[in-house]
Amino acid sequence: DSITDGVAAVDRDWRVVYTNRVAEELARRPRGEMVGRHLRELLPGLEQSVFFENYQRALREQVSVHFEGQSSMVDAWLEIHAYPSPHGLTIFFRDVTERHEHEERLRSLSLLDELTGLYNRRGFFTLAQQHCKLAERNHRGALLVFVDMDGLKQINDNLGHKAGDQALIHVGALLTEGVRRSDCVARLGGDEF
Repeated sequence: DSITDGVAAVDRDWRVVYTNRVAEELARRPRGEMVGRHLRELLPGLEQSVFFENYQRALREQVSVHFEGQSSMVDAWLEIHAYPSPHGLTIFFRDVTERHEHEERLRSLSLLDELTGLYNRRGFFTLAQQHCKLAERNHRGALLVFVDMDGLKQINDNLGHKAGDQALIHVGALLTEGVRRSDCVARLGGDEF
């Protein structure tokens, strides 16, 4: 009970046999509501989850597993360490939602153009590569449209860079409105989309 990770133990029939105080806090449920219940009752869709896949592997191969997954039970991203025993599994878990959100923000910053909110050059090439692989796998074509905005230098020179930025934002919005949600719109740099 004194460690800072949540701890739960499940038997070989997937019934919870123990939870500690931190597990109660993360799950927002008292032990009495968890102990004795099947994991399926506590984790809807358990059999299709990364949790079940890893827990099964730990039991089948008698190896410890370490992974992360998003849990609907606690509405958080969890880092999990599960250890097999002759009686079942002992599972240690901690909330890593804040770290996950921070990593997602960093990933977004590396793929998005700060001014327009569209994909940047790196984001474009990452997504374009995926779109090309998908088109090839489905034996379909793909279309690439290159747009070079005319007159940006004149807008910047005559009306200022703030007006030029607004023009770029407006062109990006128009391009986004004109395509499907599954399409990729990117600002490659300057006035090139």
